[in-house]
Amino acid sequence: MQDEFDFDKLPYHVKENIFKCLPFRDIAVICTVDLTWLSIGNKVIRNHFFDLCKLTNEELIRLKGELKLLPRTAVCLQRRLVILRSYYLLEMLLCELEIVKVIWKNILYNREGNTCSLGVLLDELYHTFKMCKRRNLPAWREENEIESRMLKYTKAFFDYKLKDIDLNKYFGCLIVDFMDLMIDREYTVDVCYTLQRNICTINGFYKLPNPRYLNRPPQLQDMHSDRPSLVDKKKILQFFINLVRINNRVTLREEQYNKETEFSLGFGNPDQGFINIENMAIMNEVRDHLMTLAEKNYELKKTDGLYDIMASFQSEGFDTNNLDKGFSCYFHIICPLREAPIHVITSWNRIKQKIQNNLLSDNTDESRELRDLVFFQDSGNSSEEDDLPVQKPHSGETYVFGCTIKSSLLRHDITETSTLIIVEP
Repeated sequence: MQDEFDFDKLPYHVKENIFKCLPFRDIAVICTVDLTWLSIGNKVIRNHFFDLCKLTNEELIRLKGELKLLPRTAVCLQRRLVILRSYYLLEMLLCELEIVKVIWKNILYNREGNTCSLGVLLDELYHTFKMCKRRNLPAWREENEIESRMLKYTKAFFDYKLKDIDLNKYFGCLIVDFMDLMIDREYTVDVCYTLQRNICTINGFYKLPNPRYLNRPPQLQDMHSDRPSLVDKKKILQFFINLVRINNRVTLREEQYNKETEFSLGFGNPDQGFINIENMAIMNEVRDHLMTLAEKNYELKKTDGLYDIMASFQSEGFDTNNLDKGFSCYFHIICPLREAPIHVITSWNRIKQKIQNNLLSDNTDESRELRDLVFFQDSGNSSEEDDLPVQKPHSGETYVFGCTIKSSLLRHDITETSTLIIVEP
C-alpha cells in the first residue's frame, strides 16, 4: 500500500527539488495550478536557463583546452575534428542562448517575470548541450537534425516573444545588445556612468568587415521624422536580429564545412604524412566567446559636484578606417543605468566592485560620499544572476543611430551604400 502525502505541505526546498526532476515543458504546464507552483516553476526554469549559459561557456573553455593539448600531427586530425564538431554546435547553442537573454531580458532578470513559456525551448536547448557533451556527433552536413531542431524552436520562440516587447520602453539599448552578439565584430565603446543621476551615456561604433549576409535597411514610413513609429521600430529591430542570427549561423557553418572538407579529402591519403597540416583550417585556433565586453580602463572624475566614471571598451586590433564593404553602425545613447545594454551593466558591476574595494581603506569625506553612492546602486538588486539588476519602470532614453551598409550585389558587380538614421529626443 502506498503512502499518500499532501504536496502543498512539503517544505519549499523539497517541492523545488521535486520540480527539478521534471522536464521543463511539464513544469510549464503545472505552473498553472496555483501561485506557489508558479513561483517554484519560475525559479527552477530561470535558474536552469542561466545554468545552461554557464555550462555552455565552461564546456567551450574545456574543449578549447583539450584542443591545445592535442599533438599537432596528422594522426590526431580525427580526434581534433570530433572535438571541433562539439565546439561548433556549442558555439551555435551559445549564440541562441544569448539572443534569448537579450530578447527576454526584462523577464529573465526580474523575479516577478513569468518564465514558464521558456520550458519547451529549454528542454530542446539542454538536449543539444547533452549531445555535445557526448562527443560522438556525426560528420557535419547542411541539414543537421540536431542543429535544425534547435534553430526551429528558437526561431518560434523569438517570433512569438518579439510581439510582446514594449518598444516604447526598450529599443535603443536593445539594438546595442544585439550588435554585441555579432561574431567577429569590431567595436569601440565609451561609457560615462553618472552616479547621482543614475544614468549612463554611451557612444559606440560597431563594424562587421566580412559579413556573410547583408540586407538593405528597412524602408521607414517617414524618413524625416525624429520619432520612428512602432511599425518602423519593429522593422528596424527585425533587421538587426536577422543581421546577427544569419551572420553568426553562416559564419559558423562555413568554418565547420571547411574543416570537414579538408578532413574528408586528406584523411586516409597515402601521402598524408607529407601534408602541411599547419595550413589547414582544422588546425586553426578556435575563437573565444566573450559575449560581454571587457573594459580596457576606467577613470573617476568629479565635475560640478557630480561623479562620473568613464569606461572604455575596444576590440583587439580595432581601427577607425572606413570599410570598403561590410556593415557599420554608430550610436549615442543616454539611458537609465538599470536599463542599459547588458554588457554595460556587467561592466559597471565589475567597476563598482573595484571601486568599493579601493574605498574601504580610505576614510576621507569624499571617499565616504562616493562609497555611499556606489553602495546605493546595489539597492533593489534581487536578480537571479549577478550580472544584471532587476528591471525597473522605464524612465526614458535618448538615442541616435546611424547605420551604413556597403555590399556587392551578387547578380550585378556594383556597390550599394544605404544609410539609416534613427533619432528620438
